[in-house]
Amino acid sequence: EPLFNVTNASPGVTRYTTLQTLIRLVGQQWLGGLVNSRNWTDVWILESSLTDLKHAMIPKA
Repeated sequence: EPLFNVTNASPGVTRYTTLQTLIRLVGQQWLGGLVNSRNWTDVWILESSLTDLKHAMIPKA
């Protein structure tokens, strides 16, 4: 099943994975311009922010 062709009849795991992916992609667009890393050792700042965003948004969906 395509990732963004999910309906209410789709399995719960598919809907959950799709929601996680969508939140991460939107978060990368929003936070990517705000949180810049000088080098690869600073990438954890963006990654942890995206993880926090994902965990904050999924219970509200």
